Amino acid sequence: MKWIGLWKGTSGELLAVLVNWGTTEQKAAFTVNGKSPEATDEQDGRVKTDALAFGPFEMKMLRIGK
Repeated sequence: MKWIGLWKGTSGELLAVLVNWGTTEQKAAFTVNGKSPEATDEQDGRVKTDALAFGPFEMKMLRIGK
């Protein structure tokens, strides 16, 4: 799993791009101070609040914050 985060300080948002470079399914989760923040999937608009499943070579863009 590879990821990169882009912080927008003026709004307090984080755009996280996650990619599964493997050939098997992977899972990932965000935690901040022990809690899973609400994240919006920028591709389908769904709100994620827990672990994410990634198929082989799948990519997700999540907006975390306001």
